[in-house]
Amino acid sequence: MDQSSKADIPDVIPELTQKMQELAALTNDILTLMEALPALVQVYQYGNQRKSDTPFFKDIIEEIVPRIFIGLPAVCSGIEEELAREVYAAMMRSHHALHLFNQRELLDSWLRVLKTLSHTKSAHLLIQGWCWRMLFDKQQVETERMETIMQGYLTTSREPMDFAQWLDGFLSGSGLLLIHNPVFWKLLDDWIQQLSEEQFKTILPILRRTFSAFQGPERKKMLDLARFGPDTAKKVEIVDVNEELAEMALSSVRKLLEI
Repeated sequence: MDQSSKADIPDVIPELTQKMQELAALTNDILTLMEALPALVQVYQYGNQRKSDTPFFKDIIEEIVPRIFIGLPAVCSGIEEELAREVYAAMMRSHHALHLFNQRELLDSWLRVLKTLSHTKSAHLLIQGWCWRMLFDKQQVETERMETIMQGYLTTSREPMDFAQWLDGFLSGSGLLLIHNPVFWKLLDDWIQQLSEEQFKTILPILRRTFSAFQGPERKKMLDLARFGPDTAKKVEIVDVNEELAEMALSSVRKLLEI
C-alpha cells in the first residue's frame, strides 16, 4: 500500500485494503497489529499530504486500533521480562503513532487503556511504570498523587528488582522528571541508600540501562543532585565563565552601585 500510494497507482488500493482487512481479521496476535500500526499511520500521513487514498488507510487503522485496545491488557499480563520489553517497545511506537494519527476519540480510548494497565497488578512492572509516566505527562495524575503511587510501589515491592523494573518504565528515557520533582528524587535516593551491597549489585545493570538513556546534561544535573543534594545542586548550574566578559559586567555593576 505504501509503494502503491507513492507510485500513484490508486486503482490497486481498494484490493490491497480488502486484503489487509482480511489479514487483520484473521490474526489474534496483538503484537503483530501493534507493529503494523506505525507503518499504516505513516502511509496515511503521506496520503493525507498528497490528498489521496486516505479513506482506505483510515478505515484500516480505525479497524485494528480497537482490537489492540481490547487485547492489550491480556498481552501485558503474566509475562517475563524479555517479552515485556518487546511489548513495551511496541506500546511506545503505538503511542507515537496514535498521536500522529490524532483522532480525539482514539486518543481518549488509549488513555483509558493506559489507566487500566497502570492498575492491572498482573501486568509487568516495566509496563505499569511506563503507563503511569504517560498518564502523568498527559496530566491525568497530579504530582502529589504520583508521589504517593511511587511510594506505594516502593513499599510493596517484594524485591528491589521489582521496583527497579517499574522505575525503568516510569523514567522512560528522560530524567527531567527527577530533576524537576525533588520528592521523586528523594524517594529514589532514600530507596537506594537503604539497599544492601548485594541488592545494589543485583539492580545495578537495570539502573545503568535506565540512566544511560538520559541526555548528557540530565546526567550531569543528577550527578550534582547526588553529590550536593537538591538545594545545593540548584546553585551548581554554570561552570564555564568568560572572565573578560565577566569583568566588563562587574565594572558596570560597580559604577551603578558607586563602589
